[in-house]
Amino acid sequence: MTYQNILDGRKEFMAYTLQPYICAVEDRLSMDDITARGNVVKFAVDESFLRADTMARLMVIEKLLALELITTEQAQSMEQLSPNGESNVTNI
Repeated sequence: MTYQNILDGRKEFMAYTLQPYICAVEDRLSMDDITARGNVVKFAVDESFLRADTMARLMVIEKLLALELITTEQAQSMEQLSPNGESNVTNI
């Protein structure tokens, strides 16, 4: 038997059970016949159990940029930001 804390359990449940359905709904709602062209719909899922904390994410992005493994545009996309720094995501 292996050890798993609540956070790991939530991440696993989200990844293997809910995420395929969430992605399908987000993709459909993001289509141009539902929302304005260029808008992306994402569910506002609690980041505390789905993503690393903001500082950890930014440190990783900073290192990737320094090593020239990603471009600035890719870094903005990873954080769902438009070139002017605003989020291009409509949360449901």
